[in-house]
Amino acid sequence: TSSPPSAQVILPSNHRLNRKCRRMWKLLLGFFCVAIFTSAAETCNDGSCMARTAALLQTSHRGVPSFNNGAPHPPLLQPEESQDDAPLDDLTPCASGADFTPGSPQRRWCDFTAVKMPTHTQCQDASCQIYGEHGELCNCDANESACLAFGAEYKAQYCQDAVKNMAEEMQRELRDALSDDSAASCSVNLSAELFEMAEACCVSFPATACMPTMKFPTPCKNETDFLPDSLLEEELTCEVAVKELSMHDMQLLNEAIGNCSTLEPQLATYVEKAAKSCCSTYPATMCEPDNKPAHPCQKEGDFMPNQLMNEWCEFNGNFPAEDACISAGCEPYVDSNQTKCHCGSQETCEKLGKEFKQATCAQQGAYWPEYIALMKHAQKSGCDGLSTPWKQPLEEWIKFPASACCKSYPASVCDPDAVLGSPCDDPGHWMANSTLYEWCDLSSVNPTVDACQVAGCKMKDNASCWCEEPAACIALGGTFETRTCQQVREHDWSPDFHKRLELARVEGFCDAGVKEDVTLAARKCCSSYPATVCQQDVKFQTPCALESDFLPSNVFSAECTFAEMPTAEMCTNASCEFVKDDANVTSCRCDKEATCSNLGGAFKSTTCQKEVHDHWSLAHHVEVAVALVTGTCSGNLSKQLEVTAKTCCSSYPKYACNVPAEIDFETPCVDKADFLPDRVLNGTNGTRSTCSAEVYEHWSSDVHKMLKIARLQGKCPNDLVDTVTRAAETCCSSYPASICNKTARYVMPCADEAHFLPDNILHAECNFISQPNESECVQSGCATHEEENEMKCLCENAESCARLGGRFQSRSCSAEVYQNWSMDLHQQLFAASAEGQCSSNLTEVISLPAEKCCSSFPATICDKAAKYMTPCKDEADFKPMNAVHAWCESPANVTMWTCQAAGCHNFEVSNGSHQCWCEGEAGCAHIGGKMHHPNCAEEIKSWDLEKHKAVQQALERGSCSGVLLGGEPLDQHLWEAHSCCESRRSICELITTTTTTSLTTTKTTTTTTTREGTTTSTTITTTTIQNSTATTNTTILNSTAAKNTAFQNSTV
Repeated sequence: TSSPPSAQVILPSNHRLNRKCRRMWKLLLGFFCVAIFTSAAETCNDGSCMARTAALLQTSHRGVPSFNNGAPHPPLLQPEESQDDAPLDDLTPCASGADFTPGSPQRRWCDFTAVKMPTHTQCQDASCQIYGEHGELCNCDANESACLAFGAEYKAQYCQDAVKNMAEEMQRELRDALSDDSAASCSVNLSAELFEMAEACCVSFPATACMPTMKFPTPCKNETDFLPDSLLEEELTCEVAVKELSMHDMQLLNEAIGNCSTLEPQLATYVEKAAKSCCSTYPATMCEPDNKPAHPCQKEGDFMPNQLMNEWCEFNGNFPAEDACISAGCEPYVDSNQTKCHCGSQETCEKLGKEFKQATCAQQGAYWPEYIALMKHAQKSGCDGLSTPWKQPLEEWIKFPASACCKSYPASVCDPDAVLGSPCDDPGHWMANSTLYEWCDLSSVNPTVDACQVAGCKMKDNASCWCEEPAACIALGGTFETRTCQQVREHDWSPDFHKRLELARVEGFCDAGVKEDVTLAARKCCSSYPATVCQQDVKFQTPCALESDFLPSNVFSAECTFAEMPTAEMCTNASCEFVKDDANVTSCRCDKEATCSNLGGAFKSTTCQKEVHDHWSLAHHVEVAVALVTGTCSGNLSKQLEVTAKTCCSSYPKYACNVPAEIDFETPCVDKADFLPDRVLNGTNGTRSTCSAEVYEHWSSDVHKMLKIARLQGKCPNDLVDTVTRAAETCCSSYPASICNKTARYVMPCADEAHFLPDNILHAECNFISQPNESECVQSGCATHEEENEMKCLCENAESCARLGGRFQSRSCSAEVYQNWSMDLHQQLFAASAEGQCSSNLTEVISLPAEKCCSSFPATICDKAAKYMTPCKDEADFKPMNAVHAWCESPANVTMWTCQAAGCHNFEVSNGSHQCWCEGEAGCAHIGGKMHHPNCAEEIKSWDLEKHKAVQQALERGSCSGVLLGGEPLDQHLWEAHSCCESRRSICELITTTTTTSLTTTKTTTTTTTREGTTTSTTITTTTIQNSTATTNTTILNSTAAKNTAFQNSTV
């Protein structure tokens, strides 16, 4: 994942730098004032003006550099306390007297009066501040040790003195304000003076006597969301940034909490920018407390905002050379023809002098605005067609944020129904804490070949050192890393892999692309290995004739490795074997740990258990199981097993390949416990017999052997499937599952099996020896239908059929699904349900059964999210008991003259035939017809699945434009609204907004057309798309029935 761009934080104009500027202005003004007042003193005979001047100059400001060679100007005359003035003991700058710390230093400064001013170089070397017109002055106010080192005097003014030295007018004003008990009576100057003083003198700062309720204003929704140690900008933490706000900014922000409508634009920008770095619940801020973070999860409750989502080394496009990148322990890579560098840790990043950044799940949008737009669009409309700026489909990329931020991963906004897959035959066999992967990270060490071998490790591809043991890795200065099965499962496996695992579980087999990964994971993570989700009946095999012959703790193989190969003499003297291969490469082989150690080697052994469990493949276990059934092994298998059996089997030379096979009777069922031996069926020889007799007496030993192998391999030979299926239908309680198709099952057309209505009538027909006439048919409650120029009478219930002398036949939903649907159709539906989608043909097949047989229709197994819709704007607007229209079902043979005489309308339909249409009861009765009075609820029940889906699609789009039903615009099919909606207008008449949204540009244009014909257009950034639709449309989006998708008018 490429590093997101860093965000530049905009601080208010009167923030830290401006406060320093204001202090400097005070300093400069102080110089001018000193000159003016010193000159004026010559004309002051009574000294009163000088006393006032001195008092003003004694008023200190925090952080103001000292002047007059580093020393503050002493008062020319000390102010005399007036006899009429009240004592100062009760005056403090604080919100309460208890907050005041009179002994705290309010200001400190370095006084160079008695010593020579340091030179420019001395001042700079001591980390003091150089100032003055020509840089001739030195300020060490902030550096006590440097001040003392220069022989200067480090002085302080304490809080109690600062209060005493306040100007008389300010003392009087403060006393008046406190007596009024009203902070509003403080002047701006007094408020500013106390604010400056309170920082050092008041425990409750920023609260002061003039502003007793003042608090440090965080940009967050709640104070508990504030992240004080996060960096707002380089070397500026969020806590420091907030504390350095000016009094004016703090006042405005304190007043604006929860409602920033009157906040200055510059401060509003500061709140938004600061909240990105400083607030755990961003995008919620003090100004927008209800903002929700964009997230990749299936629902908001699964989102973990404080989890670490991303971390990167910020290079800002200035990447180091490839050698420097490698030397720091980072990894170079090429992107867009440029060599870049990836540092996976703060340590390696800082070696290159760069800043290592981290972003929580809630903060990710602050660094990458396009992420917010993508997530919001996906939450509204799904992930189809969405991709990242680098053209990766969102459905693929979503693994990165969802695995880090969602409790229910792999479920995500792209696939809300996804679940964690398991490679085990049974999910209960999963060993979450077992180690799946382990490796030695030597990237920051890069040991030499000799050092690698001395540590007992191996050079891999002559390029890198590979250590299998933690001790050896640590000895080389590396880090031994491990990943548990659960960590890999939750963070490394893609949503697609999880889905394929679950599909394998329901289908009973894996495709080739999954099987290899499943075997690798199952070996380490499944207690039942070699049984896996791909082959669930495979048992752990050994090379022995009997399982009890296996010697798991015997040493199957051993290896002694040397940093320096011993000589032939040393090797043989140690009772080891000195050998030379065909390439004249010599080696010393020691099969005992003691002899290996005596030669200074590292001994490593493999037990029989480890050999079989870790080194035998899944296919190898199946081969051995089949060999035990058939009693024979292939040549290669026989040699391999014999080598292992020599060391690992107590009964050797008897082993798996040379023992006679034992016949083990099989059944056609998934599990032998499902077998029903006393059931009666038509057997293979054409006679009826019990299941027991059919299977145990009539099936040959070859059939049983093939079934045994089929159980191991997970599939049956084609010529065996029909025999097994026919027997399983009667003899297995788990049918339609069988040994040939272990996952077969009956699948309902409904979104949930609990919604299936087995006793509902799906199809019904009334059969007549001779068709009744049209008038009798209609009057009996049946309907006429012309088929191949012949009138037929259709009766939907048994009573009407019986009145006409017909024979009524019906088929229930249960009979349709269990008897008429083929197992192939059930299998297709089963797979479609697991994959979450059906083909168009499958959707059409189940449409009518779902309509008649599912209580949750229009939701079906093919579209579980489909909802029951109406033509109205919301549920309150829909009037189910209103009459839609009355209509007369007329016989087909009514003449033109009879129709007109009844006051009805005659019209030509096709082939010169005529149809009579009557609006009233009397006219309908006169022609022998039947009057129907359906209500709105009955009419909506007659809607097919496609009409419900079309209305739902229009609501989700926010427009009927482009939504077709039967090739025609949807609005032409919602004629029921006039009768069934209280507003007498359909949803298409009320939704009038068309929206254009681009996720790849920085701006979005929203165009709104009202019913009155006015058009408004708003251009906004994709990260905060606002909807400015007309009031009519807003009402629709916000008042959609509970059965429909809810929309928010704040998001397009």
